[in-house]
Amino acid sequence: MSKGKNQSTLSRSSENTTHSKKIPKKYRIISAFMSKPYDCLSLEELHEITGINKNELKVLLHYLYKEGLIRRHWRRIMGKRQRIYCLDKEKVL
Repeated sequence: MSKGKNQSTLSRSSENTTHSKKIPKKYRIISAFMSKPYDCLSLEELHEITGINKNELKVLLHYLYKEGLIRRHWRRIMGKRQRIYCLDKEKVL
C-alpha cells in the first residue's frame, strides 16, 4: 500500500514541476516571431510553431494587436485571402 502512495506522490510532484516550467502562450507567440528571419507569419505558421489551438491563437493575436505589439494585414495566395501577423520588434525589444 505504501508503494502506491509513493508513486502517486511522485507523479503529482512531477506534474507540478512540468506545469511551473510552462512558458506563457503570449511569450511563445512572440518567440515564434523572433525565431524567423522575417517578421510576419500566418495563423497556420504560428499554429505549427507554437502548438496553440488556432481559435485560441486568434484571441491571443487580437490582444497582442490591441497592445500594439503586432500589426496585421491581408494577403492573397492562390486567390484566397489570408491574414498575416507581423511583430513590431521596436515595441517588443
